[in-house]
Amino acid sequence: MIVACREGLKVCEASGVATKKLLPARIFYYPKAIVTPFMKHLFQNNETTKLIEYYMQNGLSEWIYGYQEVLKAGEDLMIPMPTWRSYEAYVADYISQHPKLEAVLQK
Repeated sequence: MIVACREGLKVCEASGVATKKLLPARIFYYPKAIVTPFMKHLFQNNETTKLIEYYMQNGLSEWIYGYQEVLKAGEDLMIPMPTWRSYEAYVADYISQHPKLEAVLQK
């Protein structure tokens, strides 16, 4: 996940966003030995869990759309995104199992 986030941030940087100046984005530029425990702690937080569950129920189409847009932008900019792309089959499978979601994403 950390590597995928870094790949996504490269797309943002190439698009002109100064991600190194933004929290929490700049955290992902630290060594993995620092970022990993931070992320583990973050995801063990009950409020973070509530937030993720809320978005899974109410905003998943936004997340998927964002995933697809960043992937497309990375391709257009010819930025290697092997880890980000590795999620593509899972996203496509999820979409195929939820036809209503597919209809929302095509709008």
